[in-house]
Amino acid sequence: MNNLTSVWRMRHETRVVSRRAFASGLLVMLLAAVALMSEVALAQERTAFENVRVIAGDRGDAMTNQTVVIEGQRIVQVGASDAIRISPATRRVDMTGKTLMPALIDTHVHVNQPRSALERDLRRLAYFGVGTVLSLGVDTDNAPFELRAQPVQGAARLLTAGRGITGPEPGRETAPYWVTTREEAVRAVEENAKRQVDVIKIWVDDRGGTVRKLPPPLFQAIIEAAHARGLQVSAHVLTLEDARSLLRADVDAFAHSVRDREIDDAFVDLLRHHHAFVLNPNLSYRGEPTDLTWLERLIPSDDFKSAQAKNAPRREAKASFAIQAKNLLRMRDAGARIVLGTDTSFDFPGGNAPWNAHIELEDMVAAGLSTSEAIVAASANAAAFLKLKDRGLIREGYQADFLVLDGDPLENITNTRRIADVYLGGVKVDRTRYPQ
Repeated sequence: MNNLTSVWRMRHETRVVSRRAFASGLLVMLLAAVALMSEVALAQERTAFENVRVIAGDRGDAMTNQTVVIEGQRIVQVGASDAIRISPATRRVDMTGKTLMPALIDTHVHVNQPRSALERDLRRLAYFGVGTVLSLGVDTDNAPFELRAQPVQGAARLLTAGRGITGPEPGRETAPYWVTTREEAVRAVEENAKRQVDVIKIWVDDRGGTVRKLPPPLFQAIIEAAHARGLQVSAHVLTLEDARSLLRADVDAFAHSVRDREIDDAFVDLLRHHHAFVLNPNLSYRGEPTDLTWLERLIPSDDFKSAQAKNAPRREAKASFAIQAKNLLRMRDAGARIVLGTDTSFDFPGGNAPWNAHIELEDMVAAGLSTSEAIVAASANAAAFLKLKDRGLIREGYQADFLVLDGDPLENITNTRRIADVYLGGVKVDRTRYPQ
């Protein structure tokens, strides 16, 4: 009898614990749902951000004492605070002392393929103020295409180049198409086009003499096939001679600048005759440490220690950066449109650095761009390259994707790191903790 009583008590206690656990879990889910509904509800109403400094994203100055009104996902009014009439139903936010600028657009990243890891990548990018990214050439799974079609709230929007195209590279990345004939090259473009990729990516690099690079007849065929289907081609390039051949083949963009030597006058003349060419300089490490203390409170301690360990003086890197800086300025002066791209590689060991856009902006200015040129590269220019007609500017009718900053990045580009808030699609991104 005692044994039966004990068994009954154990079963009863187990049921009680299970019910409590279920109730507790249900409460957590309900609270999360309520919080989400509250954020969405706030995004649906009109909100006026008043008395703010606005950097529009396409010009060299800031507009002071402005009001930006958003409704739902869109910006509906921008103008001087004393000229905009605010209805009584509008929620008002005083932003005296703050700067409002477009969320950053990164035209060169590589993301994880499993959906859960990919969503984490995109949330981490949003945490650092990046609103849109182009995944450039290693997307083999369905998840990037699914998330492009149905963006996740609180995460950066994703565009994709699908699978890039290169010559065979044994021992390296296997995600791209490896092609050796014109037929294979054109077929690779066709298969990407069927998936409605946003850009075609190619690699033209012999990897230090270890592989045979994609030859001019093949990249010419790829570029022609892409253009026939309304697609732009962005090329990974290293050497001046390859860059020259790619320009002659009518490539649309470089995903890196020329890195082996300074460009010559003949190359500059060739570039001047190339309409609307786009350069993502993707500058290498400057070779001298930069201040990373701003990251310490934002990311896990192990990630911060890892970042600091790489942040050391390197003489050879300094010389390489000097070449790239000179090439950047000469190509800009020749008419190339500069865009932001970081080559942040979440899918590679040590590549998990979603803050890289802020480092790249600092590097662009160190290379000789003005702060306004760097900001335009990360906003209006990047949006134009990616054919995003409603992003990259603080303007009526555009997506309400913007940063609220505690400083003015036109005065010091590192002020892009002083993020007070990030809004994507009119909804404030949760930055209370680093996305896991």
